[in-house]
Amino acid sequence: MRRLLAGGGAVGGACAAASAGVLLYAPGLFTVDAEVVARLRALAAPAAACVACLAPMCAMEGALLATRQLSFLSAFYACNAVAMVAAFAAVERLGLGLGAAWCCMLAFQGVRLATFGLRLRRGVRSTSSETG
Repeated sequence: MRRLLAGGGAVGGACAAASAGVLLYAPGLFTVDAEVVARLRALAAPAAACVACLAPMCAMEGALLATRQLSFLSAFYACNAVAMVAAFAAVERLGLGLGAAWCCMLAFQGVRLATFGLRLRRGVRSTSSETG
């Protein structure tokens, strides 16, 4: 698991750097509109942070799938789906904008990382105490 997380962290970091680089230094790949370019540059940090979280989170999710923790994952994603719909509805209703939407996405990624990490850590401890 440590190797998977290290690999995921390295891949996530490289992808985050690449995405931030494109948004900051080559937004013309997407548009020539100056207002859109300014928004892309402003969103580089939260977008890169979301991308950085994705690879290690996928490694942990894969470990949870491999250990057949399907009821946990389905309950977790059902709760998170409701929370994300509510969060995006609030962002829209309050007119908070695209930056707030990306912050919601980052929070979603952070919750997934923390929850999956705690679940795997708990699983490793219970497995090692049963065999030890």
